[in-house]
Amino acid sequence: MKKWIAALAAIVLLSCPMTTLAAKAEGNQVPGDQGIEVYGYSQSDTKYYVITLGIPGMDSVELPGGVMLSGKSDSSADDELRVVIIPITADEEAEAYAWLSASTEKLGRDPAAYYLAFYRGKTPAQPEGSVTIAMIVRDGYEKAKLYYMDGNAKSNEVSYTAEQESASFGMKETGYYLFVNTEDFQEPTDPAKPDDPTKPTDPVDPSKSTNPGTPQTGDNSNLWLWLVLLVASCWGFAATVRHRGD
Repeated sequence: MKKWIAALAAIVLLSCPMTTLAAKAEGNQVPGDQGIEVYGYSQSDTKYYVITLGIPGMDSVELPGGVMLSGKSDSSADDELRVVIIPITADEEAEAYAWLSASTEKLGRDPAAYYLAFYRGKTPAQPEGSVTIAMIVRDGYEKAKLYYMDGNAKSNEVSYTAEQESASFGMKETGYYLFVNTEDFQEPTDPAKPDDPTKPTDPVDPSKSTNPGTPQTGDNSNLWLWLVLLVASCWGFAATVRHRGD
């Protein structure tokens, strides 16, 4: 999953002209005559966004839903370091969103997820200093927790500073950053298991007698023995009577 989304980010960068900018201009301004206030640039058709650290006007961008995101570093060595932002939504990235939702089902619900990646030009990179990302928190996520995932379904909670409607956190490496809604959330539990399970009683083998002195149903061996003894007794009694008569 991580390699797939990273490759997608690389493709976006390779296909994204450096001059494609998201700009804001007044209606009476002519681009050739007056300055344009640049906020960042994006591929509006693919919903992937990029900010450039250390470059005023290009270090922030507006994401879908009116979410503003900006970044800065405490080191000048990170000037011109770019951060690619890919919002992970059920509509735009259904497979990735389903995977994230399943991976965080015990942490909260409805993750507001973003894939953030560092690039130096078009090459994956790591910052030299400490990078801070600030962004507007969506409605309903005021009590959310922030987690980082590297694509292996292992999550680590990330501390962040909340100020009014924004959240600021340290971005140390490329990966998924997601706000998970924890308000009124109860962690699902496994079905209850008996504390002292007992082994079920084995069924009684009908071929084995539970009372040795009682003949089993369908067993005629004792009946024949009694008949033989009865005949022998009668024969012995008759022989005795005949002997006395002689």
